Amino acid sequence: MRVAKEGLLFVLPILILAAAAFGFGWIWIGGPLFIFALKLAFFFRDPIRYTPQNDNLIFSPADGTIIKIQDLGEDASSPYPATRVSIFLSIFNVHITRAPIAGTVQSITTNPGRFFSANKESASEKNAHVSVNIEGDRTDIYFKQISGSIARRIKSYIKEKDELRAGQRTGIIFFGSRVDIFLPKTVDIKICLGQKVRAGETPIAERKS
Repeated sequence: MRVAKEGLLFVLPILILAAAAFGFGWIWIGGPLFIFALKLAFFFRDPIRYTPQNDNLIFSPADGTIIKIQDLGEDASSPYPATRVSIFLSIFNVHITRAPIAGTVQSITTNPGRFFSANKESASEKNAHVSVNIEGDRTDIYFKQISGSIARRIKSYIKEKDELRAGQRTGIIFFGSRVDIFLPKTVDIKICLGQKVRAGETPIAERKS
């Protein structure tokens, strides 16, 4: 199992402590520490994903459950008339985010904020988040990586002007979180409420012909 390098900062020290405890014969200490390290490694797992080669598709930027599909119209929270799709990531989901389309990173904006539960409506605007705007050949896509009540950090793997391929890793959100993607009116929505999605693999929209 591949583990994101950010996770190794948590996992390795605990494994060292567990090994030391076992070395002293303190199995009642080393055992729980070892199990905890395995759970952290599972949370920070970074599986290989194979994104289908189809320029008409827009893929999920995150693993999780679709908790909202909302028509925003001319809403100030989106740079264009859009449908907002909200994906909730539990602690059991992979927390690596991925590019929903191929394109150029036009902007990355970090917004400090609060840490409400990520499944609440207020989280989209009030929680700390990192916004990414990608300019594709036919469609621009805007999405937010939003921290939750436990998460306190979002790390980006990309920078402005980077050329991305669909499904490329864009960042990691620590612990429970949410991702909102704003889909322009020029696409057909392909998902429904309650659906489970996988970053870089599940098509959530398709460009209209």
